[in-house]
This record gives sequence, structure tokens and C-alpha cells, in this order.
Amino acid sequence: MPNLDDLKKRIGSVKSTEKITKAMKMVAAAKLRRAQESAESSRPYSDSMKDLIESISKGYKPSSTDRNLLTGDEKDQIHLLILFTSERGLCGGFNSIVTRTLRDKIENLIDQNKTVKIVCVGKKGYDILKRQYSEMITEVIDMRAVKSITYQDAKNISDKIVKMFFDGEFDKCSIFYNEFKSVISQIPTEQQVIPIEIISDEADEEKWVGMRNKSILMLLYGCGLRISEALNLNFEDINENDYLIIKGKGNKERMVPLMDYVKNDIENYIYECPKNFMKDDPLFVGKRLDRLSPRIIQYVLEKIRHNLSLPETATPHALRHSFATHLLDSGGDLRTIQELLGHSSLSTTQKYTKVETEKLYDAYTKTHPLAKK
Repeated sequence: MPNLDDLKKRIGSVKSTEKITKAMKMVAAAKLRRAQESAESSRPYSDSMKDLIESISKGYKPSSTDRNLLTGDEKDQIHLLILFTSERGLCGGFNSIVTRTLRDKIENLIDQNKTVKIVCVGKKGYDILKRQYSEMITEVIDMRAVKSITYQDAKNISDKIVKMFFDGEFDKCSIFYNEFKSVISQIPTEQQVIPIEIISDEADEEKWVGMRNKSILMLLYGCGLRISEALNLNFEDINENDYLIIKGKGNKERMVPLMDYVKNDIENYIYECPKNFMKDDPLFVGKRLDRLSPRIIQYVLEKIRHNLSLPETATPHALRHSFATHLLDSGGDLRTIQELLGHSSLSTTQKYTKVETEKLYDAYTKTHPLAKK
């Protein structure tokens, strides 16, 4: 049994540990505050640069058919995907969520018979991808020796990418990163950088563009599709049938009812769209008449959120979430909703739709024989 001196020593040790922990918390808080201020202060510059490059790209007309960073050369076979993750540390969802976004993009491109190349900036992303996509990974850029990332570090990476483009190693390049919103909120983001994707121009309300946007949003809410599933539809998928065959994650196919009001919106968009569709053409196209990028629809909803003062949770995926939640609230059973969403596990559907305990308990008390006794 410990004596009085042992207890005093233990108490003193605990107090010392507590002081050290408080000091570490203060240091961590200061570092976090500096990182947050740095991210927030650079955002206006980043946004201005993006607007400037988009403006130049819209007015630029290439003088030859040579490869051009702003406009590309209309080829769309080889896609370079650049993933930005951390080098070390217990970052949890910071790395896994953006990597999952990249995986979805890879599977979508493979379904379209495209060639995929991957560059990993940061070791954690490579660690996650190497088992499944090692043959696609062309380079891993190690930043562990870099204490503070500078413009020169970014330039070194961009110079490599530009050289690859002019050497004909890829046709389109997209970057995947976490967009900083707050300390606890990082939004996984995909952005096409070669050729430049003119987002603001795509969201302008020309008649057919507005009808396209409405059709896509109706598919997300009216059919519960993921944004990638909606944008991967081809012209031949819209026919006389009152359902869609959707290829979801893991190439799993499912049948989704296509309501008349959704189908009418899509047919009106097709009628107004300037593209002469062939059966293998993408259904939803941008102003260059190639397959539409998810970032365009995200930008459309950002504008809607801003104009209507909606919360940041109003995203394309939230429409799919609402589809499931409203079906459940109206009496739909979880098993049917699971099939419509394309979930492999019923537990995923329960978490996704946030089934309230009170509703489950109410259903139990009303229907279970033992509860009626």
C-alpha cells in the first residue's frame, strides 16, 4: 500500500504532466490560428487569380491547332489526376474523404474507357491508393522535407505538369484537394486545371443552360442520384422507358424510376441544347459540348445558396439525402430506399437518412405483437 510520500510524488507528477499538457495545447492553438489566418488571407488572391484566368480563357482564340493550356486540343482520352494530401500525422477524414472523391472519379473514367494517370502530392494519399491503383500512379511528390510551402514549391510541381502536357502525356488534368472552410470543415474539391474550366460562364442562365441545370437538380432530388451518376448518363439512357439503369459504386447496377416531370425537364433540355446528340454522347454537356463537370453544378448551387442565404449544407449531395429522408418520412421502408440509393448495406441507409429513434420506437409500439400486450 503506498505511503504518504508516494502519494505526494504521484500528485506532483500529475500536476507536472497537466502543466506540460496545457503548454502543448497553447502551442497547438497558436499554430492552428496561424494556419487558419494564412488560409483565409490567401483566399481573395486565389479567387481573383481564378477569375482572371477564366476571363482570359473566355476571350482567347488559339492561332493554331497546337496543344494549348487554356483551351486544350479537344482530346479527352488520357486524364491526369493530382491528389493533394498530408505527409504525416493523424489527420483522419482530411485524407480519406478527398481520396474517396478521387476514387469515384477514377471509377467513372474507367467506365468511360478513359486512360487514368495519378500524381500524389503527399505520402498519405499514396499509402491509401497504392494497393488498388499502383499501376496508374506515375509519380509521388514527397514534401516531408519542406517545413513551409512556398510559391517556388508550387511552381516546381506545376512545371512538371506543364511539361507532361506538352509532351503529350495527358489530355486533361484535374486536381483534388480539401477546400478550407473552417477548422472543423474541409470540403473535398475537384477542379479541372488543364484546359481551364470556365465555371462562371457555364453557370450563366442561357435558356438551355438553365434547363440543363434544372434537369440535373431534378435527377438528384427526384431520383436520388449521386452527382457523378447523373453526369455519367448518356443520351441513349433516356428512352421510352419510365426508369433509368444506373451504374453506381463498384459498377453495381440498379433500376431507378424516372418520374414524368423529371423526364419532361430532360426532354425540354435536349430540345433546346445546341448539340446534335448521338446515342453514345454524354447527356449533360457544357458550353464546349463535352461532358459536364460536377464542379459546374456545385458552383450553381453555391450561387443559389448565396442568393437565398441558405446554409453551406445545401449541396448536390444534400438533394440525394433529401430524396431518401422524404421517402422515409412519407412511409417508405428502409429496404426499398436502400435499393433506390444503391447502398450495399442497410446500416448505411439508416445512418444516411438519420432515422430518428422516436420514429423507430413509434413503429415498434404500433406494429410489434409483443409491444401491444
